[in-house]
Amino acid sequence: MENLHYKDAAYKAQKSKEYHLSVQIGNGGYALAVLSPKTKSYIVLQNEEFPMGLGHHELVEQVRGLLRSHEYLSADFASVSVVLLSQRFAMVPQEYHRTEDQQEVLAFNHHQMDDDQVVANRLARAKARCLFALPKAIRQAFLEKHPQAKFFHVATPMVENQLEQALIARPAGKPFVAASVQRGLVEVMAVEKGTLMLYNCFRYSSPQDLAYLVLNAYRQLQLDRRTAPLYLSGHILEHDPAYQILDRYVQNLRFEELDNAFVYSSLFDIYQHTFWNLFNLYKCESSAAV
Repeated sequence: MENLHYKDAAYKAQKSKEYHLSVQIGNGGYALAVLSPKTKSYIVLQNEEFPMGLGHHELVEQVRGLLRSHEYLSADFASVSVVLLSQRFAMVPQEYHRTEDQQEVLAFNHHQMDDDQVVANRLARAKARCLFALPKAIRQAFLEKHPQAKFFHVATPMVENQLEQALIARPAGKPFVAASVQRGLVEVMAVEKGTLMLYNCFRYSSPQDLAYLVLNAYRQLQLDRRTAPLYLSGHILEHDPAYQILDRYVQNLRFEELDNAFVYSSLFDIYQHTFWNLFNLYKCESSAAV
């Protein structure tokens, strides 16, 4: 996806302390959105890719540089949400979650680095906790500039907002699959009877890989590809090879639509589904750092 930057005339730098900043960051790049809570209006949107093959230390340096001099990331805001794109996470039913066991649970599922700090998000609708590895250097860099920053794994806005959709906008009780596509990373989840049945986050290297990972959710849960819809968000379009493959196997493909609880600047020349998770991150403020 090409880099983009939209700034509405309603954005006033001297009023940044009245705004909320949502940031999505990963090895592939970053995206951010500025919300005016008073008017429930998104007034800034920016997306920029990092060089391919960025390692951990290079990512930390990119973040530090942005926080020093970036037009928005170096400004002061009323609140800041940071969502990390990463495969290193684990979900635990809330009745089995114990803070003192978080490190051990995550280490059982993923290799741990010395620079890791385990963070937990509350998934209220899923009745679960999402544990994830947050590099201490990235956490510290954000907190030095934004002491009020809250940190999330990418699963949190995906799961919480899809389960909300299951309650208010999807056929009652009917199963569906949802996939959110980022640069080299895809989230896949399935819901049935309002309950989270499956969630995972995968690396992919080709359109065929991406399509297989999504279709495998149907196979694992024995969902009917003729009747269970697939809701798509993120960086995927109808002319993309992955979409064309999915369209051959899933009868009902749909792109997510923007939440009408917010207003979006008329300057945002984007597809509604592209930044669906980023725009919905603000609603997850109460899920952070439990």
